[in-house]
Amino acid sequence: MGKKICVVCREEIKSGKFYRVKEDRAIKLIRAIKTRLGIAQGNELCICPKDIEEQKEKRKKFEKELIIYSIVAAVVVVVLGAMPILTGNINIGAIFGSLLVGVMIVLLFVVFKYVPAVDAESKVIKPAKKKRKKR
Repeated sequence: MGKKICVVCREEIKSGKFYRVKEDRAIKLIRAIKTRLGIAQGNELCICPKDIEEQKEKRKKFEKELIIYSIVAAVVVVVLGAMPILTGNINIGAIFGSLLVGVMIVLLFVVFKYVPAVDAESKVIKPAKKKRKKR
C-alpha cells in the first residue's frame, strides 16, 4: 500500500495514531474500477484521531439513510409490481422492470452517498528514525 490518507480531511498521516477504514465490497469495487482505468493511487484509507467522531456520525447517518432508501425501494417495487396484476394485465416485463427500478434506487444511493466503516482498533505510525553516518 502507498501513503496513509485521511478520508475526511484528505491529508497524509505521517506519524501518530490513526484508524483504518474497513476494506468492504464497495471499497474493493472502487479500487478495481480505478485500477482498470489506470487512475489508482494505491493509498491506504485511514482516519485521523481528530476526525474520528465526525466519521462515525457520517457513517451512522449513512446507515439510517440506507435503511430508508431500501424501504422506499421495496415500496416502489411492490407498487409497480402490483399495478399490472391489479389491472389484470400480468406482464412479466413490468414486474422485472419494477425490480430493476428498486435495485437502481438502492445502488445509486450507495454510489453517491457511501461512507466507509471504521475498524475499531487504532494503529500507530512511529516517526522514522534518522540513520547516523558511520565514520
